[in-house]
Order: sequence, then structure tokens, then C-alpha cells
Amino acid sequence: ELLGTARSSGRGGEVRLRIAANGPAWAVSATPFVVGDRQQLLLRARDDDGNDGDDEPSLRRALVESTTDAIVITDSAGRIQVANPAFLTLVQQASESQVKGRGLADIVGDRNGSWQDTVARTRLEGLCPRTALEVMHGQALGVAVEVVSTVLTDGDQELLGFTLRAVEPARAVHASYAAPGPSRRCS
Repeated sequence: ELLGTARSSGRGGEVRLRIAANGPAWAVSATPFVVGDRQQLLLRARDDDGNDGDDEPSLRRALVESTTDAIVITDSAGRIQVANPAFLTLVQQASESQVKGRGLADIVGDRNGSWQDTVARTRLEGLCPRTALEVMHGQALGVAVEVVSTVLTDGDQELLGFTLRAVEPARAVHASYAAPGPSRRCS
């Protein structure tokens, strides 16, 4: 049921179960995401009796930090919770502490509301594949990025995950430039 619901709705979900009558409780979550043109499901299982291994979070963190794609995770309101080094480089920040708790739209220089719209659409639709946006560097330079975003469930907490990939180097932004506006739908 969990897999079917996540696949058909595009929204993540989580169930708690026991495999054996006296066995440990498990929390199993399914989160949809897109690779190429295909929807995939990320499945996670964790011991729900409070016996999480300490190495799982550190392994997950190491994988996120080693990728060349910029990855940022926000709370449901768009406030940054986790950012990898590639994201920090993209937004020209020295450390995660400089962005943690701040709004994603503020950090990326959302000049026309398109980032805030993407946050809202991700919450509403559960998944926004291949959205073209721009990350601002100061007032004069912008970097075009392709963004894939999805709702991530972590227990009762709803998080939003964003993967950004630069599609062109930084370029001067002219006053006449108009990036996709707030009416841009996830597609």
C-alpha cells in the first residue's frame, strides 16, 4: 500500500510495522524522485524502537557531502536545514552555519518569486522534476540551474529536498532579463 500510494500520488509516506510478533518495530518510508524521465522510489527502513545505528546518519551525510550536485534540505516552510559543500559553493557561502535556518529563496537571491513558487509547488505536488531556475551571485551575476525537488518524510516531519545542477556558468544579469515567473508549474 505504501509503495502504490507514493507512486500514484507523487508524495512520500511512512508506515510503522513489526515483522514478527516479538520483533522490533520498523519505520519504512517511500519517497518518490525522478531520474531522467522515470519516477523512482527511495525506500528507507529504520529501527523504530530507538535503536538506530550511529553509522547510518554519518554514512548518509558522507554521501551527500561527496556528490558534485548541490543538495539542500529545507523544512516545509523553505528554511534550510542541511546543505552540502557543492550548494555552499554555488551560493558563495563558507559554511553550513551561515545558511542553516535561513530561507532558501533568500539564499539563492529569488528576484522574481520563482524559488518560493517551487517550494510551494513541491509541498503541494510532492515532486518537481527539472525546473529551470537561477541562483544569483550578488546583484550582477546569475547561474542558471536545473532543480529537482521532492517532499521527504522523516518520521512526522516533512522536509523538502532540492538537487541543483548548474547548466551554464555565471553570467551578467541585465535589467531586462526575466527568469521564469511565479506562474511556472513543476513539469
